Amino acid sequence: MNIVFGLVENIEYKPLRIQAVLPDMGDILSPWALVLAARSQGAKTYDPPVKG
Repeated sequence: MNIVFGLVENIEYKPLRIQAVLPDMGDILSPWALVLAARSQGAKTYDPPVKG
């Protein structure tokens, strides 16, 4: 398994998932990936992913 870094290109919020451009792989667009975000039970705010 390889870890590949990319830049967020597309975002869907229900369910929260992203597509990323992968520069190290010829700028291909990744398949949709679910975003998992850990939060504490008392958290009042949330910052979703942003493009770029």
